[in-house]
Amino acid sequence: MVIFPPCHSSEAGVIYRFSRRPGLNAEERTMRKQGAAVGLRDIAEMTGVSLTTVSKILGGKDKLFADATVARIRQAAQQLNYRPNAIARNLRCGRTRTVGAMIPLIGYFSHVLSGIHSTLFEHGYAVIIGTPPKLNTASDDQTEAQVIHQLIERNVDGIILRPSSEQFERAYFDEIWQRNVPLIAIDRELSLFKTDFVGTDDEAIGAAAARHLADLGHRRLLFIGRDDVQTAELRGLGFRCAAGEVEGASCAHFVGAGQWQEVASVMQRDDRPTGIFCYSDAVAERLITRLQEWGVRVPEDVSVIGAGNTKMVRELTTFDQQPYEIGKGAAQLYLKRINEDTRAASPTIIRLPAILIPRATTAPPPA
Repeated sequence: MVIFPPCHSSEAGVIYRFSRRPGLNAEERTMRKQGAAVGLRDIAEMTGVSLTTVSKILGGKDKLFADATVARIRQAAQQLNYRPNAIARNLRCGRTRTVGAMIPLIGYFSHVLSGIHSTLFEHGYAVIIGTPPKLNTASDDQTEAQVIHQLIERNVDGIILRPSSEQFERAYFDEIWQRNVPLIAIDRELSLFKTDFVGTDDEAIGAAAARHLADLGHRRLLFIGRDDVQTAELRGLGFRCAAGEVEGASCAHFVGAGQWQEVASVMQRDDRPTGIFCYSDAVAERLITRLQEWGVRVPEDVSVIGAGNTKMVRELTTFDQQPYEIGKGAAQLYLKRINEDTRAASPTIIRLPAILIPRATTAPPPA
C-alpha cells in the first residue's frame, strides 16, 4: 500500500489560549526542533505574540495583521519546521482527506493514477493505493473486497477503483454503501448495477477503427477481441456496426477460446482480411508477431490497429484513451460528490473520446 503526501491546508477558525511567556532562547528553540513536533504554541512563544494571532495568520487570515507581524510568524514557522497537525484538523471536520484508489500500478493505469493524484493533491487530499493482485478476476473472487475493507479501515473519504470484474454484484460493495462512501469506477462499468463511472467511449473506438480502415480502402475486415471483457465487447460492437455501414464490406469477429486457431486459418485464405482491429495493443502485438511467423507483411499485406497507446509496438496505429484525463475526471467527480454531498444523486457516467493515432501499421490494401 502506497501513500502519496497530501497538501497541507489551513487551521483557520481554531481558538487557542493566550500565552504570556516570553520568546524562546536559542537553546530552547534547538531543543524544540530536535524533540517533539512543533506546534502553534512554540511559534507564539518564539515570536512573543498570542496563539490566536499565530493561528489566524497561518490559517490564511494574514491580511488582518501588520506585514511585519506576518513576516515574523512565517519566518519562525519556517525556522522551527512547523507543519499543521492533519490528524487534529481532520477530527474537527469529520474527514480524513484521504481517497482510496484501487488501481493496478502498471502501464496505462499509472497514467490514470497520475491524473487522480495530481488533481486531488491540488485540493489537499492524500491518495492511498490498494493494488489488486490481478487485472481480471471471477465475480466471486473476494480479493478485491479484502482490499476495499483495508481502505475502509483507514477511514478513506471515498474510493476510486478499476473493477477486476464487471460482474460484481451490488452486495460485493456493501461495506462502501454502509459507510455512505462515494464509489467511482473507472475503465470498466459495473454491469449489474449503476455507480459513478469515468472511462473511454469503447464503442466509439471500434467504430473509428472500422472507418479508418474503410477510408484506406479495406473491405475485408476482422475484429480480434474477448468475450469476457466489457471493453472488448463494446469495441467489437462498434467495429461491426460501422463496418456494416460500408458498402461492400465484410466483417469477421473472433473472440474467446480457439480464436488464434481461427485467425491462423483465415489468414491462409486467398480472400483473407486486409484490415484487422485488435481490442488492445497487447493483442495487436501478439498478432503482428504471428503474422511475421506466417510470412504476412504489415502493412503491405495486412493493416493492424490496436487500442491503448501503450507503445508496446512503437509504430502501431492505435488509440490514445487519454488515461490522465480519465483519472482527472474521476478525481473531479469525487470532489463534486464529497463537497456538494450529492452521493444520493443518480450516477454520473462520463465517457471520454479516444484519439486515433495513425502510424506505420496501417496502409491501403494490396492491389
